[in-house]
Amino acid sequence: MTLIKRNHNATGLDQLFDNFFRDEPIHWMNRFRGNSPAVNISENDDAYQIAVNAPGFAKNDFKIEMNQNVLTINAELEEQKEHHETHYNMQEFHTSSFSRSFNLPEGKVDEAKVKASYNAGILKIALPKREEHKPAPSRLIDVK
Repeated sequence: MTLIKRNHNATGLDQLFDNFFRDEPIHWMNRFRGNSPAVNISENDDAYQIAVNAPGFAKNDFKIEMNQNVLTINAELEEQKEHHETHYNMQEFHTSSFSRSFNLPEGKVDEAKVKASYNAGILKIALPKREEHKPAPSRLIDVK
C-alpha cells in the first residue's frame, strides 16, 4: 500500500479535485444543478406526471403556470424569522426559492385538466393527454 501525502494548502484546480473526491456525490449534483430541485417525469397512456422534490414549502408557496406549451413552476419562500434568531452549532437544512420550466409536447396536453397536489414535500403535477393523443383501445376483429 502506498501512502500519499495530502496537500492541505492546495488552491485552484488541486482544491477542486480534492473537494470532488472528498464530497458525497449527491452534494456535487446539487452544486451543478444550482437551486433547482430534483424532478421525476413519467408518462402513461393517459397523462404525463411531474414530481418535484420540494420539502420545506407550503402549498401557497407555489405558482404553476402554463404558457404556449411551457410549464413553469415557481416557489417563493419567505425568510423565516426563527432562522435569524437561532444560533446553530450545525445547520444542514436549506430551502430556497426556485423556478423550473418544462417544454411540453406541442398540442398533446389538455391544459384545462392539469392538476397539482403537494404532500410530504413532493409537488405532483398531472398533465392529462388530449383524447386524440391517447392510444386507441385494442379491439377484436372478427374473421369472416
